[in-house]
Amino acid sequence: MGIISGSATITSMTTNAGVGGGGTFRFSMDATGIMTEALDPSFYGVMSGDQSMIVATDTNGGHP
Repeated sequence: MGIISGSATITSMTTNAGVGGGGTFRFSMDATGIMTEALDPSFYGVMSGDQSMIVATDTNGGHP
């Protein structure tokens, strides 16, 4: 993976309350695809190998 930082737009999201809203966020990603967000230490995600999908958790309860 060549991405080390960037931004993403959420096209669909599911929360513990059901379908969530959209939004954008900035992220950093290490060589193994683990993603973090500097402004939200509770955000943790992984990008798929083809870079088409991010699976993440965010225990802060807000949208990215």
